[in-house]
Amino acid sequence: MRLTQQQLEAHLWGAANILRGKTAGRDYKKVPDLVARQRLRIREQIATREHDQIERLEAGYADHAARLARLHTEAAEARAALVKITAKVPKDKAEAALAKLEAQRNKAATTMGERDEKIAETRRRAEDDRLTGTVRVTDCGHSR
Repeated sequence: MRLTQQQLEAHLWGAANILRGKTAGRDYKKVPDLVARQRLRIREQIATREHDQIERLEAGYADHAARLARLHTEAAEARAALVKITAKVPKDKAEAALAKLEAQRNKAATTMGERDEKIAETRRRAEDDRLTGTVRVTDCGHSR
C-alpha cells in the first residue's frame, strides 16, 4: 500500500502526538537542555571509563615498569664495568651477563610496549565514543 504525502504527514504527526503524550507545549522548551545534559553525562561516563581503564593498565604493569627501570640501570652499570675489564675470561663472562641483562630488559620493554598499545587503544575507543556519543558496556557487564 502506497501512502500519499498527506497520509504520511498525518501518520507521523499522530505518532509524534502519541510520543509526546499529555505534556504541555511549554515542556518542549526543556528538550534541548535535557539533550545537552544527557550528552554531558555520556561524555563524563566516557572520560571516567577511559581514566579507570588506563589506571588499571598502569597499575597492572607497574611491576614491569619498575623492573624495566632496574634492568636499564643494571645494564648501563654492567656496560660501564665491562669497559674497565682487561682480562679475557672475566670479560667474556661479563659480556655474557650483560647480554642476559639486555635480553631481560628488552623483554620488559616489549611488555611495556604492549601496555602502551592497550592504553592507546583505550584512548582511541574513548575518542570514538565521544564522537558518536555512545557509552560502551565494560567487561564487567555494566556501563560506566
